[in-house]
Amino acid sequence: MRRFLFSLFTIIIIFLFNNSSARAEHPQLSDDCMNEFREKYVEFTNNIFADIFATFEDLAKQQTNRDIKYFTFDNIRDTTLLLGKEEKLLNSLSKFFGGVSKGDRRLYFFNGDPNKGYLLYKESSNQNVMVQLKRTKNEWVEVKRDVKKGRDIELKKPKCLDEYLLRRWFYESFGEYKIF
Repeated sequence: MRRFLFSLFTIIIIFLFNNSSARAEHPQLSDDCMNEFREKYVEFTNNIFADIFATFEDLAKQQTNRDIKYFTFDNIRDTTLLLGKEEKLLNSLSKFFGGVSKGDRRLYFFNGDPNKGYLLYKESSNQNVMVQLKRTKNEWVEVKRDVKKGRDIELKKPKCLDEYLLRRWFYESFGEYKIF
C-alpha cells in the first residue's frame, strides 16, 4: 500500500510541475514589428549614405549622374554562389567589406565604369570613409583612402523590438517557467 501511495504521489508531482500551462512560450518577434524594424533600418541606411555623399563633394557631383550602381557584400556573395566557383576578382573585394561600420558598406560605380569603384561606409566613430578601388587583371586594389568627420546618425529602433528583446532576455535568464 505504501508503495502504491508513493507511486501515486510521485505521478501527481510530475504532472503538477510538468504542466504545459505553466510553461512560458519562447518569445517570437511579430511580423509587424519585423517590418517596422526593416523600414527603420532602410531609413537609417539612407541617412548614412546621404551624409557620406554630402561629406565628399566629388561624390555629391557624381550623384546627379543617373548611371550609378552599387553593390553590398551580400550581392557579391550571391554572385559567387551563382557562379558556382570561387572567383579571384570577387574574393579580392571581400577584404574591403570586413570590419566594423555603422550600417552597410557599399561599392559604388559611376558612369558605367566597371574598372573604378568607390567603397563607402561610416565607421562606428562617425567618420565617413571613401576608399577608391581599381580593378586589375586578378584583383581589386586600393588606390586612395579618404576619411572625413561625419554626422552622428542613430538607428531608431521601434518600441516593439525593445519589448521583444526584454521578453527574450527574461526567458533566457529565468528559464521557461512563468514567474507570475
